[in-house]
Amino acid sequence: MDVLVFDWGDTLMRVFPQFGGPMVDWPEVEVISGVKETLEILSKDYQLYVATGAKESNATQVKNALKRVGLEGYFQGIFTPFEIGLPKSEIGFFHKIARSINHSSPLIYIGDDYGSDINHAVRCGWRAIWFNPLLNPCIALLPLHSIELQSLQELPPLLKEKPLPEVNVAISWLIDQGVNTNLLLHSLAVASVSYYLSLLLKSSGSLINPILSHRGGLLHDIAKLNRRDPNELEIDHAEMGSRFLIEKDQPELAQIARSHLISSLSDRDRKPATWEQKIVHYADKIVEGSNVVMLEERIQAICKRYPHHADRILGSVSGVKQLQSEICDAIGISPNLLKNKVSQALLGMQDVRFD
Repeated sequence: MDVLVFDWGDTLMRVFPQFGGPMVDWPEVEVISGVKETLEILSKDYQLYVATGAKESNATQVKNALKRVGLEGYFQGIFTPFEIGLPKSEIGFFHKIARSINHSSPLIYIGDDYGSDINHAVRCGWRAIWFNPLLNPCIALLPLHSIELQSLQELPPLLKEKPLPEVNVAISWLIDQGVNTNLLLHSLAVASVSYYLSLLLKSSGSLINPILSHRGGLLHDIAKLNRRDPNELEIDHAEMGSRFLIEKDQPELAQIARSHLISSLSDRDRKPATWEQKIVHYADKIVEGSNVVMLEERIQAICKRYPHHADRILGSVSGVKQLQSEICDAIGISPNLLKNKVSQALLGMQDVRFD
């Protein structure tokens, strides 16, 4: 059985900042919505543990706090800095847990704090799942995690899906395919924009997987430099990229790559159908180089780069504008305001919020 390791505070149980001391002694305790139902499902197929950086509770006190809300029976072990001998901020905290559990497959960590939970888990070679109920963008719009949750009840079905490639794996594929620095920067920017747009859509009620959008944006141009004739780049590198990703057993990413060309909007077989496909297609049309621009500026740049195909590109502009309207209407924002919002986010501004 695979192993899932959960953070405690604000992942399983609510942290009330007005209370001090061990949580077990607080006058009020509260379980996070959906946790018990989720653990009931997961406990049938996974070994479950708790690993917390709590400074005022040892494993026994954590267990007794979990008991107050009926969760203590789901976990096979609890780790805190008292037992580990290290704070959670130390990378050795995760290494010691891994040695203690002694499981052959990479451990999976679920937590709400991007710094202490996600970054440290990834650095230790764990898969990381970010519990992000407020749908805030991750640091630098570079999601190192494998899965992102707004509700813990999303977790069981997502764990059953085929894992998407980790960021470092995706980048290694790009490098192996001869992607140069400029194209890599463009791909990283499209991925970041795709991720951020997905969060905006999800916050507006649309069903979309932000991590699938991110990895799709990162890999959409993976075969772009695999052609000898540069004038043919815009025609079928998407198909070549799709075949590469199918060989990697990534059919959803393959379809995103296949549907990202501007001509695909008028092709019944290639037209983007899912929100992830639409978002990556649109993100690619508002990122020139590694900068976010208005759609018209990007189209002009593409026509200049591929003059032999300018007529075909210009003939597809109406389709891109329709897609832009669909996305903006779903988010509830104008194209100009969306461009400004995305530009701010891409610059790494950490005060960006969904309002």
